[in-house]
Amino acid sequence: MSVDARLIITFRDNKAAQDFNGWLYHSGYATKTLFQNTVTVDLSSHGDRVVVMEEATRRRGKIVKDDVRDDY
Repeated sequence: MSVDARLIITFRDNKAAQDFNGWLYHSGYATKTLFQNTVTVDLSSHGDRVVVMEEATRRRGKIVKDDVRDDY
C-alpha cells in the first residue's frame, strides 16, 4: 500500500536542520523545503515515513506535522 505523507520537522538550529537535510539527500529522500531550522519532506511509503521519523527523533528533531493520506 502506498501513501502520500508530508512531514514537517523542526530542529534546535539551522545547522542541525542542514545536517538532517544532508542525511535525507544521501539516503535517497527528496526534501521539499529547507528553511532555517525546519525541514519539509514528502514520502511515498509507510516504511520511509517511519525511517525518517526515527532519524529525526534520534537527531532531536520535533515533528510538528505528520500528514498521511493512504492510497488504497
